Order: sequence, then structure tokens, then C-alpha cells
Amino acid sequence: MSAQRQPIVIHRPPPPAHAPAEEPAAPQAPPAPTEAPHVRRLKIMLPLLLVLVFLVYAFTTNFIPSDSMLPTLRPGDHILTMRSWLAYPMGRMPARGDIIVFRGPDLPEEGYPPGADEEQPTGPRKFGVFRNESGEILIKRVVGLPGETVQVVGTEVFINGFRMERHYKVIPPTPDLGDYPFAVQEPLKLGPDELFVLGDNLANSDDGRFWGPLKRSQVIGKFVGVLFHESNGPNMRRAGKS
Repeated sequence: MSAQRQPIVIHRPPPPAHAPAEEPAAPQAPPAPTEAPHVRRLKIMLPLLLVLVFLVYAFTTNFIPSDSMLPTLRPGDHILTMRSWLAYPMGRMPARGDIIVFRGPDLPEEGYPPGADEEQPTGPRKFGVFRNESGEILIKRVVGLPGETVQVVGTEVFINGFRMERHYKVIPPTPDLGDYPFAVQEPLKLGPDELFVLGDNLANSDDGRFWGPLKRSQVIGKFVGVLFHESNGPNMRRAGKS
């Protein structure tokens, strides 16, 4: 009896899955236009130019030729000054203790101080032995503010009858301080737009003791700092020029 044959089963692989249709590629944006070299340079230089213009109009430099602000500032110092429109915006007054650069008052070179006897036989005399030229640029420290009464006695400054506290050093004045006509012999009342300034070197400073109050409109700027010091030379010191 012959063996019964088993049917042959053929396993066919499943049909491949239907592949999804590929999506069409998105259109590519056109390449950005390349900036011209001069445009790139302009973008770099313009901010620098604006900063430079600001610095020119906001700051200036000054030279200290005399010893009137010793020991704070020395002859030969080159200083940085912030202009008044930035240091004191909207007409604000300087603070007590500020070192300011200003245009000196336009006063006659010679004449009697207020209240002096005009019949003195000695004739007209100068307001001070260190008298500067009218309108010259000076640098001093603010000690008196608008509306205050100022009096200088030796190295002491009295504001409304009270001694002013100092946080800086000064050089004492010479014995001829009594010859100074303003705020020394009598208290000086300041107006609403007036300041009183002194040099730190009271022995050699053409300041408010000679010519009285300083108008706010004469202030040029505020001392910021010393940039560098120039070496002493034979012509470095010119007394009465700061």
C-alpha cells in the first residue's frame, strides 16, 4: 500500500504595504540679497559716529596752569569737564563742593569795592593782587548757594552763620586776606541765581573774595577727573590763571 502524499503548502510573503506617495517639496525661498560692503561699514561706523558727536558736545578738556586749586589739582593737570547742559540739566544749580569751570565775571580791572570810601587819597586800587582778565575761564569750588549768606574768616567758611564742614584739604590764606573786599569784611547775601566759589589754595586764588558772586549763566561745566599730568616745566606755573 503506497504512502499518502502530503500536500505541499507554499507560503507566499504578504504583499508589500502600499508606500505613501511622497509629498511635493516646498518651494525654496530665494537667497537673501548680499549687503554691499559700504552698507556694512555704514552700520558699524554710524553708531560710533553718534557716540563721538555726543562726547564732543557733552565733554571738553581743560588745562590747569596755576596752583589756585592745590592740593586738589596741580599745575599741569589736564582735566575732563562735563558741560553744564549735561551736568546741570534744565538750569539746575551746582551742589556745594562741586568743582566747576566757568567764565570769570566781567569786572573792571581797577576800582573801589562796594561800600568803600571813594575819597581815599590813594586813588583807585585793584580788586585783588591776582586779578585775572575779564571773561577768562577759571576753575573753583562751590561753597555758597543761592539765597545763602556767606562769610569767609581765615580758612573757615560760614553759611548763614554756621561753619561749613569741609571734606577736602585747603591751603591757608596769607595775612593780607583783610584786603579782599567780598565776603571777608562783611557777610555776603547771594541772589536767587548766584553762587559763591573759592579756590582750594586760599593763599593764591582769584575767587569770590575778589569779585563776589558768580552767576549761574557763567558756569561752563563740572570737573569730572584728571586725564593726565603734564611734566613740570619752566613755564608751567602762571599764577592767577585758574
